[in-house]
Amino acid sequence: MTNMLISTALHTFLTAQSGDSARRFFRLDGFDEAVYCDLLAHFQTDGNQLAGQPLLARTTAPPGV
Repeated sequence: MTNMLISTALHTFLTAQSGDSARRFFRLDGFDEAVYCDLLAHFQTDGNQLAGQPLLARTTAPPGV
């Protein structure tokens, strides 16, 4: 439940920060893997978009780190 609340808050924050720019970069660190999974699920529900713009999510860490 806590992970879902955190991911929902992150989704809301990122949507508000996206602005009118066609391209934005966000780096998120320090959350449990479950939070990231829930956040990606939010984006999938939104059609892989953030504030109406196409979304590409990448990771810089190898799996399990």
